[in-house]
Amino acid sequence: MIINFFRIETEGLFRNLADYHEKLESQIPIIGKNEFEKVQEWAKQESVEYGEYDVAVDELKWDYEYYFPRSLRYSFIVLLFLVVEKQLTHLCKVVQEKHNLPIKANDLRGDIIERSKTYIHKVARVSMDGVDWTKVGDLAIVRNCIVHTMGEITESKDIAHLQKMASANIGLSIGDNEFFDSSRLQISKGYCSKVVREMQAFFDQIFDAAGIGEKWAHQKQ
Repeated sequence: MIINFFRIETEGLFRNLADYHEKLESQIPIIGKNEFEKVQEWAKQESVEYGEYDVAVDELKWDYEYYFPRSLRYSFIVLLFLVVEKQLTHLCKVVQEKHNLPIKANDLRGDIIERSKTYIHKVARVSMDGVDWTKVGDLAIVRNCIVHTMGEITESKDIAHLQKMASANIGLSIGDNEFFDSSRLQISKGYCSKVVREMQAFFDQIFDAAGIGEKWAHQKQ
């Protein structure tokens, strides 16, 4: 087996991102429980009136059941896409060297996904067979909604596609009735875990198609 360290690095990045996300998600309810116990102790020691105690508990509920999970997942999606962009850029350089191409991917027009796809498949003539760019495009749309509109889909140029994704039962939804948020993109823990696996699978497809190394990491079942 020919070991390709770029491929090993890429697999490691996605594996570590998945572990990072899982561990941070697991801490939110633990921290929330600790904070709730602190409020209970404060209310007991200070003989706090019920109304004041109720407000404090309500604030904790918003923080640990809505704001913190949403913030974590939004930031995770942005981080994941940064890794995808970086590895795609490096992949194009690897392909350029492998095929001794005179032009660079950055010489082409379009965003990182468009340039990379054109460069790999049309310039380097790497086969499209078995390589599905759909999930990468979907991730870019979710990321752009987060970065450009803070998840407010009514302000996104991709509103129709986001609505379609939200209806596909993949862990995305729009609005949250419990927290009075009617049009903001909601991301589940499961979607974050799922999309990391999809990005790893995507890069495996390209590595295989381009003949770059062999799959190294043992994926979690």
